[in-house]
Amino acid sequence: MVTTVRSSERVEPILLSRSRLTEIQKAIEELAPEEKEELRDWLGGYDPVYGREWAAIAQERIRQIESGEVAPLDGEQVAKGMHQLAKQLAQQ
Repeated sequence: MVTTVRSSERVEPILLSRSRLTEIQKAIEELAPEEKEELRDWLGGYDPVYGREWAAIAQERIRQIESGEVAPLDGEQVAKGMHQLAKQLAQQ
């Protein structure tokens, strides 16, 4: 597996063997909640639990659209609404 290591100056690709990746995953599982939060921040906020939750939500939305339960929204309208919301939140 190829991944990257971020430093303050550049991003360097590194190779991880499956056993090394498993070792890292186990070490992460043993971290205290605050340490996991710190690691998440360092990694740019990614949390696999949230990733799985968002995937489940996306699958449900696709099912709803395909079944006709809901109509899809126009992407440009959604982006415009999100931009306006971000501006409002920034002003708070």
